[in-house]
Amino acid sequence: MSQHHGRLVREPPTGTVRQRWGTLAPNEVGLHDAVAEELVDALVVDHANSFNLFSVLRKHYWTAAGAERGPVATFLEAAYRRVRDVNDDLAVRIVQLGGIPPNTPPTIQARATVHLEGEDLYDLRASLQGDVAAYATLVETMREHTTLAERLGDQATAELLSDRLERLEADTDHLETLLEDDALVPPRAEQGGDTGTAENSEEESASTPATSHLRRPGPSHKFEAEAHEFSRGRKPTVVHRTTAGGEAAIPTGSVSIERYDSRSD
Repeated sequence: MSQHHGRLVREPPTGTVRQRWGTLAPNEVGLHDAVAEELVDALVVDHANSFNLFSVLRKHYWTAAGAERGPVATFLEAAYRRVRDVNDDLAVRIVQLGGIPPNTPPTIQARATVHLEGEDLYDLRASLQGDVAAYATLVETMREHTTLAERLGDQATAELLSDRLERLEADTDHLETLLEDDALVPPRAEQGGDTGTAENSEEESASTPATSHLRRPGPSHKFEAEAHEFSRGRKPTVVHRTTAGGEAAIPTGSVSIERYDSRSD
């Protein structure tokens, strides 16, 4: 498979920068700057996690195969659309609080704790098990941030997170119900076929760096296609930007919020 090598992020050659990435603008909801900053730091994680969950659900919708393909694919299509809506809602709230949501692959992956699945196709049961784990991670962080918003007095953010949590938890329950179906088995395993070995899968898993955002099912699951190495194991890119004091790297752990001053632009 051909690979494209070049700059991933394009900056417009002309135009005025309205706000620098990693800065906090005055918020439109009347919250104290320190409160808005803490909430933005939290919500960018939920935003990145929901983006990755959306991506893996959509992949599994595209590639669903097996005895239960119809019902599973129908659910996955609706589920990824719901998660996409959650992602949009979180992004809008971040902007309302004065921040900028992660919006490029490097900035999203530097903040996500929900991992993407590897590029190969895996059996449907393995994929759905990974989806349940991804939902659990997103739900956990959103619960924590609901409590945080309530403690900081931002009831609007708390209500937003609480409402979206209900949708996510309902979809998690449905996925777990699908996994109880004995018919949900790898189609090639039923035919006695195999496109990979447990030993090879184990070796690949062991060679994947701990910082990788590509999640691979365990060695008991069968590959549906041969592996390719494009983008495997790459660490999230550190984004550099130029400020009045020189070039600075945006930290990869959490968003770095600085006071926004329109005069700097």
